[in-house]
Amino acid sequence: MTQTIDRLREIAKPRSKEAKEKARRRREDREWMRMSQDIAISVLGYLRRSGTTQKELAERLGVAPAYISKLVKGQENLSLSTICKLQTVTGLTLISIAEPYNTKMIVALPPLRAITRVSTGFTQAAA
Repeated sequence: MTQTIDRLREIAKPRSKEAKEKARRRREDREWMRMSQDIAISVLGYLRRSGTTQKELAERLGVAPAYISKLVKGQENLSLSTICKLQTVTGLTLISIAEPYNTKMIVALPPLRAITRVSTGFTQAAA
């Protein structure tokens, strides 16, 4: 019984500052990490379908092969410049931006109020 309690105390002890910092960074980086992983999957698919090696892709992009290795692991914070180069070289659409000037705008009007008759104070003479 005491072993169980000691084990629970060990598990339930407060997290270290390092662990808290690592968790905070993961939360902050979550969105770009997801996008980076999606891009990595697309690039890996391209490499497999086309028979291109990571080294060949690196040469075509003008980067080191080690950078492509990082990229396909899905943990690289890519610049827009790199994403554009990747799209040009591979022919993939990695990021799509909505065209702001081609969207239709929906205007919500307030509900119509009932029209009420306003008395002008004038009476009409009988004809």
